[in-house]
Amino acid sequence: MVHPYLRRRQGLEVVEYPNEQVRAILGKTLGVPLFQEQAMKLAMVAAGFSPDQADQLRRAIASKRSKQRLEQLGQQLVAGMLARGYSGEFARRCLQQFHGFAEYGFPESHAASFALWFTRRRGSSTTTGPRSPRRCSTASQWASTHPPRSSPTPSAMACAPWAWMSI
Repeated sequence: MVHPYLRRRQGLEVVEYPNEQVRAILGKTLGVPLFQEQAMKLAMVAAGFSPDQADQLRRAIASKRSKQRLEQLGQQLVAGMLARGYSGEFARRCLQQFHGFAEYGFPESHAASFALWFTRRRGSSTTTGPRSPRRCSTASQWASTHPPRSSPTPSAMACAPWAWMSI
């Protein structure tokens, strides 16, 4: 689920939306449902779920013990999407992403609060700068180009995000 987002963000994969309603829901995450709220909205808009059914889907996704319930709701999701004119490939891809989502999905508010906490706790130098694998691909490459210091510089941290641990 995260891998398609990263490929799309880097421009390696084309972002396609079946219609404007789906674009409005998944636009900020480049067509990949990353948050529970997006999964619920997508189920309501694309599959015709009621708000209660969408909440049941969210609960099934969030609970690792609800595999059977997720399968039942997944069948309803695919059937609803097909009935509303979405392609079978899109419906199955959404269901597959929801299954992946069940492993680590979380609400958008948690992501925002964690980003704020991380920025305040670690400072903006750990969250800024390019983190391109083309720039430094391995720890040994980074170590060979950066001599040891008492505290890493922001540019070194941009290349090696784990460098803040030595502070």
